[in-house]
Amino acid sequence: MLELAVVAAVFTLVNMFVRPVVALLSLPFYILTLGLFFLVVNALMLMLTGWITSFTEFGLQVDGFWNASSAG
Repeated sequence: MLELAVVAAVFTLVNMFVRPVVALLSLPFYILTLGLFFLVVNALMLMLTGWITSFTEFGLQVDGFWNASSAG
């Protein structure tokens, strides 16, 4: 249960601090793709969470971009 709480906390922090910056910088892509770029940003945030938690003993395992984009 502790593992899930740590991964959830890291995911929350990534979504609070990194995602708004990425969303602002990728605004032209959001407009160009009519919002479909949202899936790419979500997958990248999940992959970033997996990378950050890989430094702990209970890291999140993300097998690749397509697996991350279809999660959720």
